[in-house]
Amino acid sequence: MAPQTEGGHGAQYEPHFGVPTFLWASASDRGPALSLAAIGSQTSTKTGGSGVEAIARGHLSAYAAQYRLSADDVANAQLVSVHDTGQGPIIVKFKQQLGGIDVFRDEVAIIMNRDLQLIAISGYLTLAVMVRYRRSIWHPPKQSQRHWRM
Repeated sequence: MAPQTEGGHGAQYEPHFGVPTFLWASASDRGPALSLAAIGSQTSTKTGGSGVEAIARGHLSAYAAQYRLSADDVANAQLVSVHDTGQGPIIVKFKQQLGGIDVFRDEVAIIMNRDLQLIAISGYLTLAVMVRYRRSIWHPPKQSQRHWRM
């Protein structure tokens, strides 16, 4: 059985980084039902993106701690696509870039119902996770640091 995360149920995890690769949102944390028609044409002043994009970022922000993401990581994630066929789920995908270059296999999908309530999150943003992971495990002893000084 997969461990439960705060506010959601992780179905799969990335063992090296300890982040979910797929997370089901709990019913209590899906967010309020919103009218797609009312927000569809709105533009977020913070991201410059559509209302759907801003809501997806809000869902990712709500689970940022589980994904080891900062507020800046969420705000700076690049929009890849908004998949909306007019029926069924709406999927908003984000990726990260380093120096304008896409980070390989770096994508997170926010899956929402037609009322823009969170259903699930798939994938994760690796760059932020890797940097925090490496900082947390690499603490050379003071005697080793002496050898590296010139």
